[in-house]
Amino acid sequence: MRRFVFCLLILVFAVFECFSQVAALRNADLSVQKPSWQAAIGGEAVAPAVETSYGIVVLSDGRMLNACTADGKVIWQQAVKGRPTPFMTAFGDFLYVVTSDKKLNFVNPSGVTIWTADNPFAIVESPTLGLDGRVFVRGKNKIACYGLNGIMRWQTETPEQADLPLSVLNDGSILVYMKNLRDGKTVAKRFSAFGGAEEDLIFSDEVVSAVSSEQGILVGLKNGSIGLCAVKDGFADSRWVQKSYFPSGAFSICYSKSSKYSAFFFKTGSSISVIIVNTEDGEFINQFTLGAVNVNSIQQTRATDSGFFIADSSNAYEFMEDGTVLWAGKLPSKAKWNYLVYTKTCYLIFCNKNWIVDSFRMNQAISMEENVTIGKKSVSIIKIDERSSSSEFGMRTLTEEDLTELIKIMSEGNYGIHEEEYMTKIKTEAQNYVNSLNFISSNTKTTSSYFEENPLYTRKLFYLMSLTGSEEFVSYFATLIKSEKNMSLLTQLIAYSGKIGYDPYGELLSAYHYVMKSRVLPSDVPVLMNICDSVYEICKFMGRPAFYNYGREIISLMFFPRYDKKVRDYARDTLKRIADLKM
Repeated sequence: MRRFVFCLLILVFAVFECFSQVAALRNADLSVQKPSWQAAIGGEAVAPAVETSYGIVVLSDGRMLNACTADGKVIWQQAVKGRPTPFMTAFGDFLYVVTSDKKLNFVNPSGVTIWTADNPFAIVESPTLGLDGRVFVRGKNKIACYGLNGIMRWQTETPEQADLPLSVLNDGSILVYMKNLRDGKTVAKRFSAFGGAEEDLIFSDEVVSAVSSEQGILVGLKNGSIGLCAVKDGFADSRWVQKSYFPSGAFSICYSKSSKYSAFFFKTGSSISVIIVNTEDGEFINQFTLGAVNVNSIQQTRATDSGFFIADSSNAYEFMEDGTVLWAGKLPSKAKWNYLVYTKTCYLIFCNKNWIVDSFRMNQAISMEENVTIGKKSVSIIKIDERSSSSEFGMRTLTEEDLTELIKIMSEGNYGIHEEEYMTKIKTEAQNYVNSLNFISSNTKTTSSYFEENPLYTRKLFYLMSLTGSEEFVSYFATLIKSEKNMSLLTQLIAYSGKIGYDPYGELLSAYHYVMKSRVLPSDVPVLMNICDSVYEICKFMGRPAFYNYGREIISLMFFPRYDKKVRDYARDTLKRIADLKM
């Protein structure tokens, strides 16, 4: 393991002799103001509410997840397995919920638990999202990684870790901070997304705050310095570092995806000072002070569409990057509530101890995200040569015996540092399959490929692809379904793609729709029945009305008289099953 020193280049901010506190454009006393809406939940909240595209979800001590729309309508209440803990993370509209200290639950947008994994150690913070759909959980001295199918990919042990969140770097690797300092300096260990130990980083002082961004990890050091740590050419490096004049470190950091600016919060007497920088290069943008904030009772800091938000147990502020305070709020007595959260739709939400959620509209939302988008997202962390020509020349990345062994290994999980090797081989062979279909399509003299001539081998490859629990194999399945003309292989492709279930951008449903309208004949009964089954599995997994509606549209194409009665009956039963998902 390489020892890496995180060196600080000292660039001093302009020092102002005094800071003027900007008056808020609007002041609100929420202790006397009537809420915009209220909702009753099934118990007292045990964790901060998490935001979804449709509203919020609150976990209560009655072992219930309670989902509310943005205007306070309770749309579902579902039980979770095990004793609730304060650790919950939103993954789009899905949820990772930790219960009974060691259970990791994956819950779909309808509140249905898709799977529950028994983690081998107690989880001490909310799960951390990685690239390609993977998720990391952290213990006091251990880390584990899971795929979208609930199979543990790897786990590793470390020295005792500091009370700092696990951070994700720009290449998908993770940084874990150690509790014991080395000469007063924080030591962090970097692991690849696949669990391999990469290097040790030694910061120039103690790290007091850290947050992940698209560019890398933003850090605040005890001596007041701030910086961005990123991976370049396979190694972590300090992309930029700035030295503030503040004698203590930034107690919180926020990164704005929309503006690409970051806010660093510092304690200055009874007030706080905010430094705004360009995340990419550390360029100083602005500096200003806010009103009284107790850094020992910070409830939330976050980026908003208008700028940034901060709240302690008594006061809250939303402010712009130029220092304009859009509003300042005096909060209800902390004795009445457990948690607060400020949402993207500009509602300040309190989870009260009396099982009531109070919500106050504080600003006008600038934008809203769509529930479902159709398109392809780049999430790849596995690098292969996509120009590989092994399929044309008969050279195989994997033998049939390799496939059999990998099926056993990946079904059982916990394959440790070998994950990258396995995933690279599977992805390479999937790309070879795509290349072979493209080669046949452009070469009229070639009528079949290795994959068509060896159907048992190909079926095992499909099975392996469905076992990866990786988001990017969704795109491979969709591409192959649209390109494969061999009906036997197409039948298998559709069947195994449905086992993934996860189809966030509708790529698989779109592929099924495409072949239904362009390639599948009414006499192709096995293909049609597999489309029914896979559409249902995706609708069940995704758990959103938009998917139910699209699934119904695809299945309804089978109701025309030209289809066999067996197919029409099966399609009708499938629609009933999809309808039952809404109950």
